[in-house]
Amino acid sequence: MAKQVNKLIIRIYLLLSLMISFSLADTSIAQINRIKIEGNKRLSNDDIIRISNIFPGMQITAAGEIQQGINRLWDLNRFNDIKIILDNETKEGMDLIIQLEEADMLNEIFISGNKKFNNKKIKDIIELEKGQILTDKSIFECIVKLTQEYKTKGYHNIEITHSIQESNFEYASNLTLKIIEGNKLKIKNINFKGNNSFSDKKLKRIFKKNKEKVWYLPWKGKYLENEIEMDKLLVSNFYHNKGFKDFYFIEDLVDFKDNSIDLNYKVYEGPKYIHRSLKWEGNSLFSDSTLTNAMDINNGDIYSLEKFNFSLFQNISPLYMDKGYLNFNINHSYEYNNSDSLDIVFNIVENNIVKVRKIIIKGNHKTNENVIRREVDIYPGDIFNRTKFIDVRTRIMLLNLFENVIPDILPFDEDEVDLIIEVVEKGVGQANFTMGWNRVQGFNGGGGFQLPNFLGRGQTISLNYNRGLSSGSTTSFNTSNNSSNSIAQSFSISFFEPALYDTPNMIGASYSYYETPSSRTISGLDVNSSSISISFGKRKLNWPDNKFKVTWAFTKSTKTYSSNDQQNILNSFAFVSENQIDLNNDKYEFKSSGVSISQVLKRKSLNHPEFPTTGSDFTWDLTYSGGVLGGREDYIKSSFSFNFFIPISDKISIGNMFKFGNIERISDNSIIPPQKYFVMGGSGIPYGEMLRGYPENSVGPYYYENNYPVGGKLLSRYSIEGRLLFSSNPTIYGFIFADAGNVWSGFNTVDPYSLKRSAGLGIRLFMPMLGLIGYDIGYGFDPSGIGNDNSPWGWDHHLIFGAGIN
Repeated sequence: MAKQVNKLIIRIYLLLSLMISFSLADTSIAQINRIKIEGNKRLSNDDIIRISNIFPGMQITAAGEIQQGINRLWDLNRFNDIKIILDNETKEGMDLIIQLEEADMLNEIFISGNKKFNNKKIKDIIELEKGQILTDKSIFECIVKLTQEYKTKGYHNIEITHSIQESNFEYASNLTLKIIEGNKLKIKNINFKGNNSFSDKKLKRIFKKNKEKVWYLPWKGKYLENEIEMDKLLVSNFYHNKGFKDFYFIEDLVDFKDNSIDLNYKVYEGPKYIHRSLKWEGNSLFSDSTLTNAMDINNGDIYSLEKFNFSLFQNISPLYMDKGYLNFNINHSYEYNNSDSLDIVFNIVENNIVKVRKIIIKGNHKTNENVIRREVDIYPGDIFNRTKFIDVRTRIMLLNLFENVIPDILPFDEDEVDLIIEVVEKGVGQANFTMGWNRVQGFNGGGGFQLPNFLGRGQTISLNYNRGLSSGSTTSFNTSNNSSNSIAQSFSISFFEPALYDTPNMIGASYSYYETPSSRTISGLDVNSSSISISFGKRKLNWPDNKFKVTWAFTKSTKTYSSNDQQNILNSFAFVSENQIDLNNDKYEFKSSGVSISQVLKRKSLNHPEFPTTGSDFTWDLTYSGGVLGGREDYIKSSFSFNFFIPISDKISIGNMFKFGNIERISDNSIIPPQKYFVMGGSGIPYGEMLRGYPENSVGPYYYENNYPVGGKLLSRYSIEGRLLFSSNPTIYGFIFADAGNVWSGFNTVDPYSLKRSAGLGIRLFMPMLGLIGYDIGYGFDPSGIGNDNSPWGWDHHLIFGAGIN
């Protein structure tokens, strides 16, 4: 440190000398006549002159030129000291001496006194290599690094000294580091002085990082210097929200003892304030009573800075900003009454109404601009509305095409602003691997590919081909004598246009074909099916609000059910006679066709498509099949689902998921396809409703002869999840859950208290090219229905690829 001070003094002296010389000279130009260089070892005189760019005959027009030359030499990191001395001055010019202390190269490093870290670890920390220039600066930096590393391990009394010795090599020196580690220290006491309203114990609990050491929690007690201010801020906020508006820390002292650390704080609490009244000045748009009601602060309320700021920025500001008063100003002052109550006086400058000049879209390198603009219901010339601008951001996020949407406001003048919407795009394609696993059925699922933003137009094209992944060795519910090919396969292709010609109208079309062997159907029959569907709908309904959308779909399907045993078909379809069953290639076949029309009414107000913390998602799905539409399948099926989320923080939320469903025959002779009945259990893949902690499709009515699930007509399910966000890009979150649900054969068997219950934990990962990947482990508290065992099912595992939560 003394050397650094000496260098600074010499520089200042030199610069002052040159400045005085310039001021006394007849001309503002000074010339260097001669330069003498001293102390250089490996660098020649010519090297010093070339690098510093200070040379004989040089015309100096300002003292800064000398300083620049000094800096160029320091930048080499080769010197411990640099001095430029004014040796002689005449009318013809000046003579300078450049005195250098050139540092040696590092030969060896010797370390003593170290126990916590071995020599190799210390050398890695200090990052000094043999052969590098050993300057005072490099030594100082290595000691700082090593000291900080020791402190992170709790050695806060660390002392490190150094010495330099000559080596056997010319221009090379050895460096010796002597370390006195001291004891590993932890926080023993956190002491407060001046706290009369809250105990030390209460205030200590507020600290998040720096905690006292306790024997039963050995990881606590670590002193984190960089977290001290944050801990103090937490205590300050606590006091400010309890009425102590004037609270502050007078001083804080860290006492490093030989074996422990004490943190000592002296605080000033001040009086505890309560609100008496709110006064408003300058407001003409809203009355005093309107503003006071919006603040939601009443006479006698304890002062809380958090509530005050929330009310001001979340209640008062939107009132004005939603009316276009973007530039309104609000200031406040306090009027104190006695010693414990206060009036708050607000002074409002409303200014003028601001309109939207234009809307700028940025960051959409793959997505067509109109895909974004059709979600924006704000237009140039509109009065600025804060709430509408926030809703625009939410709607664009729910397209699930972007990792993030960043809204911004760019003032153009006092009367107009530009709205900027910057998007961060996701990948344009997604491999849709759909897979589930549980201990009864093993793996099941398949894969495909989806383009959710085809050609940047917001359209979705999906192509899937699945071939059965379950092997014949996995356990099946079906114990019939039906022998069939165990290979299941399916193919589907679909197209969806969410905004036809950039209008709120939606259209779509799909075709699917699947072959499912008896070992994988709830009916115990081989099923071959094909269907074609055409859908249309409308987004942004004007009533009840623009978050609603409705979709209608017309579907035509054909199905062939086959079995080696005719009785299996008769058992599955109560109103089918033997003359309606054909014998083809030694297999009995029953063919049916269905024509249906479906209506889906949906409202979504979630704030994020993958990890919502606020908002809700409601869906009502109603299907009418057969009847006046024709076909042999006659039924009405409806289901209601409602999910809503409660925020705890930005990264923690509580999710609640409800679902109810019912299917009924249109007439006594109606045929309901077995796959249209409700089934529940496991991950809900490849069909059915999720109920974790139980095998796939195991919950519901069973056929008494062979004990396999046949599905039910009524469904009820409730799930609650506590979610914690680990990463926002890609989205990764963990959760704990509790599920309860059941499926019944009809209203006459419904028992709302007879629910299959489970609890467990899981994790979800959204990968840009793979979709959703999840793993759940749940404990079923009730029998699953498999066999006659009435004991709890116990633990079950579920591996999920590409499927959302039902």
